[in-house]
Amino acid sequence: MIEDKELEIDGETFRIAPFPAFKGLVYLKKLTKIVGPSIATMFGGEEATELADLSSAEKAVELLVQNFDGDGVETLIKDLVASVTKNGQPLVFDIEFQANYGKLLKLVVEVVKVNYGSVFQLGGLLNK
Repeated sequence: MIEDKELEIDGETFRIAPFPAFKGLVYLKKLTKIVGPSIATMFGGEEATELADLSSAEKAVELLVQNFDGDGVETLIKDLVASVTKNGQPLVFDIEFQANYGKLLKLVVEVVKVNYGSVFQLGGLLNK
């Protein structure tokens, strides 16, 4: 069983609970559908150079943001942070991230790292 991860973002403490296996697979399918085609370009071409100095989870989120016009991206982002608490309380998404999308994206990066770090290792992305 993987432990929750506590972290600080912009002076606030958050706790990320890893997803249950099935829910994690559902979100992984959605995430890879959105970023999968772009991830392939990281292994060659102009985009690879442009994203080379980001960590693999940050790359995934960067590609997610680039594909914001895709179906269901907003829902996926909301689902990804649904397991996060602040000061022991569930997040109120619309209030917590109102006019602070930078904090939201930082948190999404951390959620991706906690839940899918092993997937990126499998693909060799963490070694890049």
